[in-house]
Amino acid sequence: HVSDMKVCRKAALKKINKLSSRVEKTVSLKYFLMYFFPKEIKRRSIIKKSVRKYEELCSLIESGKKSREIFKNELKCFDEISSRETLVENVKKNAFFCRYAFYAAQFLSLDHDVKPDVIHSHDLHPLLGAVLLGKKMDAKVIYDAHEIEVERVPPLPPEKKSFIDSLERLLFKNVDQIVTVCKFAVDFYDNRFGYRRPELVMNSPEINKEKHEKHMVDIRALAGVSPEDKVVVYIGGVGREARGMDKFICSLVELKDYHLVILGPRQIGNDRWLVEVAESCGVNDRVHMIPSVSSDIVVPVIRSADLGVCLIQDVSLSYRYSMPNKLFEMAFAGLPIVVSDLPEMAEFVRRFNLGVVVDQTDPRDIADGVNEVYFNRDKFHPTPEKKAEMNCCYSWDAQAKSLLKAYEIVLGGNVVCEKI
Repeated sequence: HVSDMKVCRKAALKKINKLSSRVEKTVSLKYFLMYFFPKEIKRRSIIKKSVRKYEELCSLIESGKKSREIFKNELKCFDEISSRETLVENVKKNAFFCRYAFYAAQFLSLDHDVKPDVIHSHDLHPLLGAVLLGKKMDAKVIYDAHEIEVERVPPLPPEKKSFIDSLERLLFKNVDQIVTVCKFAVDFYDNRFGYRRPELVMNSPEINKEKHEKHMVDIRALAGVSPEDKVVVYIGGVGREARGMDKFICSLVELKDYHLVILGPRQIGNDRWLVEVAESCGVNDRVHMIPSVSSDIVVPVIRSADLGVCLIQDVSLSYRYSMPNKLFEMAFAGLPIVVSDLPEMAEFVRRFNLGVVVDQTDPRDIADGVNEVYFNRDKFHPTPEKKAEMNCCYSWDAQAKSLLKAYEIVLGGNVVCEKI
């Protein structure tokens, strides 16, 4: 029964937690390294009993054979809510530290029918597996840092931040090249990596002109907004306060005739949070959330909007220096943009005359920026020379050349790229 299995699972976890002095390694990175990579680790005998107990309890969980009453007798404090809450928090806390080894173990257990020349690790979580597989198969490893790991959002507590910092520095010793997404991150990882300067590969969209010309569905049709309405588009997940959409919702109080259309992955909790903000401001009838579309048609879909917004908040180094793909998608769609006053985004928008920079924390300033852009839409477009420069430096074709350069560096020669 499902209820019995839930009881068994909680009780098994509680039992492991109760025996933590003897099975501490079952919730540590060191334990999983010893368990899954025994040939490299000596003195394994001390954890054999713990491993057997762990596997036995997992078996009981899956079979659902243990009843609630039996576990209540074995675990006298099972029904104490405070103990259960503490247990859950402990499990969550320890899971953070061992998930990288979990991933690596699963990755290495797969049958690999191709011997790679390069293993490309997207973000930090698969990097341990990439490094170990690289050693096993004599392959080069590229670390694709999508953001500054020690400065993610939400901010990490000190012990987790220290762990990520140490893990990343340790794995860098076995990485052949790094690619990352903004100029600041290139400098940041250059100082940490020290082996060779990372390559800059920005999150720019690939423009398929044939698809763009044929594609007929637009953002107004998807949102059910009329051609006469003023439409502001935001691309991506709502997130929470760090994405700044609550600030824009508040600015809609001043922007009486505007509709906000959010195109991106729907996440119930975050969407509900933003709807509550909209309801509290009395503007929920002018906020429209629609699911994602295929990434290769985002640009033509959003073209019928009047302008776009990107109001990232200055809550971490990763966000302060971010150059998100939504920014490039709006730029290549030809939309004027209202952006945060953050270094790299602001410089990009000003350089190519794409819109206005506002105080992303102030709804009134955001509203003023939206009005300025809307009533001067023809003014905010790059000149032909600047447009050519933007295509040359920021299009996906330009980013692909940088990515191929990274491969050529680690392989020591020309790379032939074929689409699969």
